[in-house]
Order: sequence, then structure tokens, then C-alpha cells
Amino acid sequence: MSGVNCGGPTRETVKVNFFDLSGHESFKDIRTDFYEGARGVLLCYDATSQESFKQLQTQWMWEARSHGLNFSQDGAIGIVCANKCDLLPSVSSQRQVSKMEGQSFAQENGFYYFELSASTGDQVVQAFNLLFEKIALRVKAERGEALLNVGVT
Repeated sequence: MSGVNCGGPTRETVKVNFFDLSGHESFKDIRTDFYEGARGVLLCYDATSQESFKQLQTQWMWEARSHGLNFSQDGAIGIVCANKCDLLPSVSSQRQVSKMEGQSFAQENGFYYFELSASTGDQVVQAFNLLFEKIALRVKAERGEALLNVGVT
């Protein structure tokens, strides 16, 4: 990314620290440090696995909230991503979590929702752009700065 345009004639450069908090149990103890000061999360599940979706609903949401992330209107930005969506059109029987189920969960928790493919890259950039744009808007609002158009490049 070259910067974030938060309105006005100039592009602002913002520092983004982004961490993959591996779901493996052996990394649980070190993950806690990365929640501190987090402004947003991108929570992914495998659309071909009901178990993956259940873990997102229970383990990952609980872990994020227990480490102080608040997803209220003025809290952290959350995005739920259904992954492996490139596999679904060709073999519809592989899908175990419906789009409606994923969207409903996201909406109930105040999250945005994306269906994407890490394999093909479809919708990945859009999900990250939305996360960073919303965080940039939130930071500007906290500073009391004027909000115009925001775009990430």
C-alpha cells in the first residue's frame, strides 16, 4: 500500500501492523500480545467446513473479546471472511456454511462480510482495503479531523 487517502488533496501514509494469529493451539499463549491496541480484525473460516465456522463463532470471537476487543459502533472494526469460495461454484455440495449463515453471523456481531478465495486472490484486496479504510476513518474521527472520502491504494 502506498498510503491512505482520508480526503483532501494529499495522501497520508499510515503504518499498519498486520498479524496472522495462527489457529494452532501451540501459538495460543503468544497470540494474546497481538490483541493489545488492535483496531480491527479479519476473521476467516473455511466455507467448506462447518467445524471451521463453529470455531470462528466460539473460539475466535471469545478470544478477541476476552482480550479487550469491543466491536460496538465505536470499537474495533471486524470483517468475517468465508474462504475457499473459488471451490464452491463447481462443487456446490462442498459448501457446508451458506452465504446467508455467514452474512447473518457477521451482521449480528456488527461485522462486514466477504466471500473470498485465498487461492485465487478474489476479493482479498477488497477485504483488506475495507478494513484499513474503516480504521483510518475511525482514527481521524477520534482526532476530530474532518472526514471526506477515504480510499486505500
